[in-house]
Amino acid sequence: MDNSTKLSIGGLILSTALALILFFAGQSETEPRYSVKGSEILAETIANEPNLRIMWGDENVPNVRASDIAIWNAGHEYLDARNISKTEPLRIILPEKARLLYAKVVSTSRDNLKFELSENLGNPTGGEILINVVGDEALEQNDGVLVRILYSSPDAGAFRVAGRIKGAKAGFILSPWNNIEPAKIPQGWVYAMLASMLLLLGMAISIIYSYGKRLRTNPSSVCYLCITNAIFMIIMLVYMFFKYVKPFFFGLPWVV
Repeated sequence: MDNSTKLSIGGLILSTALALILFFAGQSETEPRYSVKGSEILAETIANEPNLRIMWGDENVPNVRASDIAIWNAGHEYLDARNISKTEPLRIILPEKARLLYAKVVSTSRDNLKFELSENLGNPTGGEILINVVGDEALEQNDGVLVRILYSSPDAGAFRVAGRIKGAKAGFILSPWNNIEPAKIPQGWVYAMLASMLLLLGMAISIIYSYGKRLRTNPSSVCYLCITNAIFMIIMLVYMFFKYVKPFFFGLPWVV
């Protein structure tokens, strides 16, 4: 192994180590997060059809939509009632022009972790759902709650989770739903897929490394199509990992 190769490998190791150090150092100990599943229309009236009505209680509504919101603690430090500001409590803010019909706790990360939901009737700007932790429980890392909301709105809109959490200047951070929903794949298939992906990754890296050496000594013997295929293989493996494997290992199991 020549000096340039050793230098490249050393630089790769150092840069990877530095990236990991910066990543973990930049993570807040208190890191509240939330994620919103896309709106689903459960019922909707039809234009120019006066005989079709949707009743919610004693009132007519143009449609009924459903959305799931997951709220959890992604940090290492636990969160309890003392961490939540009383002047800016934990709440879900409905989309503009949305009318709240119903809200329910679907699941929590632990059976003894309970939450209370109540509509914030004192908010003049729009619909809000206040969320309170019952008792003296606290949210440990990856602890949280899944809330299902039924509402009526002319469009899907965007839900937000607000509230001041002491020690978390950024407030609640929005995460993509695909990052938290556990993959519905049998465990055996996941491990087999992961082993196959590691094998293919090793093959792709070996191909690139082998032809990379030939490129400096004998360029005419280099198979550029092979290198292109190896690079494409790595891209596909990265996609498969984030699409199928990562959610299985890093998803929140209580999000169902």
